[in-house]
Amino acid sequence: MSASQIKEKIYIPIHTTNNQLVLSGLGKSTKRGIKKCNNCSTYNGTRSAVCKNKNCGVILKDSEEKSRVDIDAVKLLTGKEKQVFSVRVRDMGPDYRGFVQLPILQSQEDKNILSEVALCFVDSCQNSFDNSILKCHEEDQNSTNQVCDHIKSALKSQSSATPMKFKNDVLGSLQVTDDVKETLYILANEKQGCLVQQVSKSIMAVKCQATPKHPLGYLHFGFIKGKGRYCYEKYFCSCSEFIESRSIPGKEIRKCIHYYACIWSLASNTRYFDEFSYFLQFELPLSEPIFGHLNDKPSPLSETSKYIQQAAAMKVTANKCLDERYRKSKVIKVGCPSTKLMNIC
Repeated sequence: MSASQIKEKIYIPIHTTNNQLVLSGLGKSTKRGIKKCNNCSTYNGTRSAVCKNKNCGVILKDSEEKSRVDIDAVKLLTGKEKQVFSVRVRDMGPDYRGFVQLPILQSQEDKNILSEVALCFVDSCQNSFDNSILKCHEEDQNSTNQVCDHIKSALKSQSSATPMKFKNDVLGSLQVTDDVKETLYILANEKQGCLVQQVSKSIMAVKCQATPKHPLGYLHFGFIKGKGRYCYEKYFCSCSEFIESRSIPGKEIRKCIHYYACIWSLASNTRYFDEFSYFLQFELPLSEPIFGHLNDKPSPLSETSKYIQQAAAMKVTANKCLDERYRKSKVIKVGCPSTKLMNIC
C-alpha cells in the first residue's frame, strides 16, 4: 500500500459538502461547558481545577477527593492544645454541621485512646457531650462506649479549614457603628485562632464567646442560594441572637456580629465578589470609592468597589433574565393563541 493510500484512510477531509449539510442546522456556538476565570477572564472548562492561563494559575476548584473529605470533617486552626473539627451531620442536610474535639497526642498510632477521650458536640448525636453526662448517672450503662460517626470522621480527616484574611481599609468602609468596628478589630487581632474560617463553599466557622450552647468558642455561619440563583441571598447563624429574632414574629431581625465578621472577610477578597454580591452591595458603599486616597494616587480598594458594582449589575441582569424566562414559559403553558403569544413574548 502506497503512502498516499494510507494518508487517505487516516485523514478525513473536514471541509466537504456532506459535512456542511450536516452541521448547517446546529445554530450558533454556545458557551456551554466553559466558564470565565474570576481573576483573568480566561475561558476554562467547567471541570478544570486550575486556570489554563500560566500567568494566572488561580485554583478554580479542589480535587474531588479533597472536596469529599471537606464535606465530612475539617480541622479548625485554633492555636490551642485541643483539636477542633467541624463535621457534617448527614441526617440533617448538607449545610448542618457540628463540632468534635480531639486531644493532641505525640503518637497517632493508638487511635483507641483518641476515641475514648474525644468529645462530640453535635446536638442530635446520641453520644454527644451532654448526653454522655446524663448517661453517667444511669444504672444500666454499658462498660464500653460506642464511638459515634462524627468522631470517626474527625479521626479520618486530613484537611484543614481555610483562614479568611481581613483588610483594615475594608473594615473602615463597612456601614456599621464604631462599636461594631471596634469589636471586630479586637476579635480579628486575637493571637489564638482565626476569626473566620471557611469549612465548605458556603459554611464558615466563626469565633465566639464560650457559652453552654457553644462551649468550644466556635459556631457555624452559613449562606444559602435561592432556587435557580447564582448568588447567595440568605444566611443563617447558630447564635442565640439570630435564633431568637427569627422565632418571634414581627420582631426586627438584627444582624449579629458574626454576620459582619463574615462580610468583612468576604469583602477583603475579590474571589468572593460574584457569589456574595447580594450582601456586599448592602454593606459597602457602591457609588463612591471605599476609602479616600492621598496625593491622587489610585487606591487598591477603589478596584474593590468597581468589582462589587460589576457583580451587583450582573446579579440584576441575571434576575431579569430568569424572571423573563419564567414569564414566557408560564404563557406557553397556558396555551394562549399565537397572535397574543407574539404580542406578549
